Amino acid sequence: MSRAVLAVLLVLIGVAPCTAELAGTEVTVPLSVKGMLGERTVNLAATEYRPAGAGPFPAIVLSHGSPNSAADRVGDTAKYPVASEVFVTWGFVVLNPVRRGYGKTGVDRDRIVLVGQSAGGWESLAAASEADLPIRGVINFAGGRGGKQGGIANNNCAPDRLVAAAGTLGKRTKVPTLWLYTTNDQFFAPELSRRMSEAYSTGTASST
Repeated sequence: MSRAVLAVLLVLIGVAPCTAELAGTEVTVPLSVKGMLGERTVNLAATEYRPAGAGPFPAIVLSHGSPNSAADRVGDTAKYPVASEVFVTWGFVVLNPVRRGYGKTGVDRDRIVLVGQSAGGWESLAAASEADLPIRGVINFAGGRGGKQGGIANNNCAPDRLVAAAGTLGKRTKVPTLWLYTTNDQFFAPELSRRMSEAYSTGTASST
């Protein structure tokens, strides 16, 4: 590609169209994500622009930038109809994906509550302690780790470590939490869950 053509493309990417925008199709792109709870698939929103005809066509993935403010990511549409039209004219399929954390989700990001059961409850408490998400609170249903070892009721592999970890999470968490455990819980007996809650409450967080 010549420098002249490249310069034209760079200009087109940043210039608003003076004619009707090329119509795109809203699609989703599956993405495999590995995390502490295993691998899962999330669907990224994207806009696809296609030439006329059945193809097959060569493809271009046109990726968006990153605004200076994280709050501006919500309004980032990640659509480049002008530049995409140039590539479509040349016979390319163009995909404008919206990366994770960008675009409109239909979710009020200032009103998020984490809810989890067992290991999920414990991980919800851990996630809230990171303070990197606008979490309003956590509902913890019988959260913990290492319960019922060897299939023996209320046999926890490291109860003291679990209590100590609860204290650490409590010191780091700034949002209220609701803890729900039962008296017949076979993974975390009332005595252990009470110790965990008390250790958590000694921090700056508020647990009920």
